[in-house]
Amino acid sequence: MRPAKVAAGDVSAGLVDAFRRHGYAGASLRTLKDATGLNPASLYHRFPDGKADMACAAIEYATVQFDALVIDPLRAEGPTEDRLRSSANGVTEFYQSGRLACLLATLALSDAPTAVRERIAAAFVMWRDTLSDVLASAGVSQAGDIAASRIASVQGALILAQSGMGTVCFDHAVAQLAAS
Repeated sequence: MRPAKVAAGDVSAGLVDAFRRHGYAGASLRTLKDATGLNPASLYHRFPDGKADMACAAIEYATVQFDALVIDPLRAEGPTEDRLRSSANGVTEFYQSGRLACLLATLALSDAPTAVRERIAAAFVMWRDTLSDVLASAGVSQAGDIAASRIASVQGALILAQSGMGTVCFDHAVAQLAAS
């Protein structure tokens, strides 16, 4: 009997979860197999370059969701305050109110290859530049630096939450994201 097919979205979601929990180096073939429901041969058929391809697919999948919740509201028409608030709400939703570790940070802090690191950098640059554009359009001076600082605050707060310090810092960081 032929095994049931596993949907591409389910595979990608499983990869996101595995890499978010274990990092690049810690995500073993067994971990990735269990997370996706695919056997090793199927994993390598879908991802011929192995774990690096899998990590890039996880980043792409997470980035699509992040863009819909966080980036798209910044690009929308409307008052700056509404755009910032909507984007900040998206950050809260994406990271489950600070309870979910950042996939990009987890991969960046592990032994990921160059192709993975380049995708991580591109995702953070997109967020920074889009937030910076909104802040600059509202007349904020040094908008790029402020955008980078606010993103760093969110990332630091996520690390604190993962270390058991609660989500209060995350709530404060998100409030700063919403400020014009």
